[in-house]
Amino acid sequence: MSNKKETKEVAVKEEAVVPVEMNKEDMQSLFSLRENLDGITPRLPTIKIAHSAQMFIMPDGKKVETFTGLLLDMSAPNGWWEEKYVPGENVPPQCSSLDGRHPDMMSEKLQCKTCKECEKNQFGTSVKEDGSRGNGKACKNMKRLHIIIGNGIIPYRLTTSATSISAIDLYISLITNEGFPYQLVETEFSLVAKDTYSILVMKKVGHITDMVRAGQIKKMAMSYKSMMRGEEILSDETGE
Repeated sequence: MSNKKETKEVAVKEEAVVPVEMNKEDMQSLFSLRENLDGITPRLPTIKIAHSAQMFIMPDGKKVETFTGLLLDMSAPNGWWEEKYVPGENVPPQCSSLDGRHPDMMSEKLQCKTCKECEKNQFGTSVKEDGSRGNGKACKNMKRLHIIIGNGIIPYRLTTSATSISAIDLYISLITNEGFPYQLVETEFSLVAKDTYSILVMKKVGHITDMVRAGQIKKMAMSYKSMMRGEEILSDETGE
């Protein structure tokens, strides 16, 4: 009888030390990902556009023709650089506006009190390679799209140039007309060529129906809003 009891006790002890595998949710219940960013200067990972190849350059350096994600937030900043863009340099503009309406009053070389009235924000003020005037604007109008891919919990930033603005506005208008918040629409992103630039193409491929997942997306949108809307503009956001 004593041998059986000892064997049983040993078996119970061995079973108690079997490791329990954790998933991401379990890990996040132990450590705060937000607190892990304390003490560093975080910046949202950037998806860039290789205009000549009509491809996206993902944050890990991989080039893809298309990807699918959820558009978490969108804004329309402006930026004016006095000097010509130099590939490899990543500098803020001399005058900028994060909302496309009111310039940052602390800009290095503030051009105007409002973007609408600014001379640099008028068509016909851009400068060509040979120094002559072009048809575009000296001030760069952009769209900043913040996208959640897969089960990611940090949004990626995709900044497009003015050539894609009308296509983005049309897509958002159509989605809204269907009665969907764009944050809950699964969107496929791709590119088409126009002259020397690539224009963003957005296509609805599904939408979120799970209430729990929708709540998570809402929480992410609120949590990262200040970062998505508040990070300074840099010269290489739009890619090549």
